[in-house]
Amino acid sequence: MTERGAGLPRWSLSPAEFSARASASAQAPDDWFGPSTPINPGAPSDVAGRQWDFPAGYNLSARARGYEPISFADLRALADAYDLLRLVIETRKDQVERMNWTIRAKPGRHADPAEIARVETFLQSPDGAHDWNAWLRMILEDLFVIDAPALWCERDRAGNLLGLHPLDGATIKPVLDFWGRTPRPFKQGGKQVHPVAYQQILKGLPAVDYTARDIIYRPRNLRSHRAYGFSPVEQIIATVNIGIKRQLHQLNYYTEGNIPESLIGVPDSWTPDQIKNFQDYWDLYFDGDLARRRRAKFVPGGVAKTFIQTREPELKNAFDEWIARVVCFAFSVSPQPFINQMNRSTSETQTQMSNEEGLQPILAWIKRLCDAIITQLGAQNLEFAWRTDAVIDPTVQRENLVALVNAGMMTRRRAAEILGETLPNDPMADVLTVTTGQGVARLSKDAVASDGEKKKNSDDIVGACMLDKFSDSQPRDNHGTWMDANGNSTLPGEQNDKNTSGKQPHSQSPSPRRPGAKLENAATHVNPKTIRKTAGL
Repeated sequence: MTERGAGLPRWSLSPAEFSARASASAQAPDDWFGPSTPINPGAPSDVAGRQWDFPAGYNLSARARGYEPISFADLRALADAYDLLRLVIETRKDQVERMNWTIRAKPGRHADPAEIARVETFLQSPDGAHDWNAWLRMILEDLFVIDAPALWCERDRAGNLLGLHPLDGATIKPVLDFWGRTPRPFKQGGKQVHPVAYQQILKGLPAVDYTARDIIYRPRNLRSHRAYGFSPVEQIIATVNIGIKRQLHQLNYYTEGNIPESLIGVPDSWTPDQIKNFQDYWDLYFDGDLARRRRAKFVPGGVAKTFIQTREPELKNAFDEWIARVVCFAFSVSPQPFINQMNRSTSETQTQMSNEEGLQPILAWIKRLCDAIITQLGAQNLEFAWRTDAVIDPTVQRENLVALVNAGMMTRRRAAEILGETLPNDPMADVLTVTTGQGVARLSKDAVASDGEKKKNSDDIVGACMLDKFSDSQPRDNHGTWMDANGNSTLPGEQNDKNTSGKQPHSQSPSPRRPGAKLENAATHVNPKTIRKTAGL
């Protein structure tokens, strides 16, 4: 029998060795009920960088959006069944459609006009069958409802882009790589390889494989833990369901129900047969005769004693407005048509907010899409741009032009051309003038003057504007400068100061309000150089 402890040292452990061995097996004081050491990872190192924890065998699913709780068909059914939601979607599409666009060179780049014309011609009918507006509305439909817009790239044998055909985004299933992302092209053996990035599901089966070069798949609202976009319709599923049920309730008010409009009592002695006979007689008497319904009717006294008007249900209340606000907010559309009337200021503010918060991001998404298309067309120096020419109210435009003419910043003929009007052949129509309380003062002698004359005349008009009054009949020299009685050039202020010396200024007495009082008052507080610069002199 082997002796216990054979082969082990026979000497005793020192206190230091005993303490070290005991502490190695026991917990340290600071680790008491602590977090403990993490478990060693079991996945290979190549798993690092995986985007999300997708289900195993994700690419084996033969149904688009197979792992999502809401299907594409459900989203489209909701968008088509709820009238308010459909109206908001179509309104947003109309707002985008009315926007004008152009193709221009990128900042700092040079553009060939022929190249610009080629790109514009392509975008006017990207698929060769529909114009820009019809083509864009199909894309926006999938963007707003399912957030899965897809375009198939038709190419020639050389790989040049011939057309972009909209695809039903509900049939496109993204394929994931090992890291949960869309497979990207890579080089192998000196050649560009495009792996399968999407599959089109037709008749319940994967029908076609597509690479990132074959289709353009552009969801707008992607999330890190999902392979599909998050559309505005999906964001308000609960609200849309409530709205649909509310809409059905209102429809049933006119088609269903067992509560009559009113109840009329009959004498207690009537039998059920008598009540039925009288009811049939009453219905037949008024059936189909609208005029008879408005006339008085003689009935037995016991019948006329009791009449109960049933309370009609409230067909529209504050909750309906709340639903409308939620739906409109999801698309950043003004809810003004569906709620109680607001004042003009609030209405304009909400319209401006809807344009800034909702329309501008959609326009930016379309620009990014079109820029990618232009790049595939081989025009890297060009870009897509929206024309943001503001629509001006004609009344406001006329008032602004009148103010510019009165301030001497625009001629009358130029203002008339902007308004589409024609002025008579009068030299004064081409002269810059300033309108004051005493009349009209010219900024220059004629429409074409030298720089020296412009500067001198501007100094004269600045001096005139800085006075409350001046004499319009005061003589002037050939350059339009005022002169005193001795023929010396002087500003009206100097002459008026001489004429009014020793007299009490009339400005102390209240003067009636004149149309040009604001301009004169402003001119007295403006630097002459500023006025000259503003007038373009």
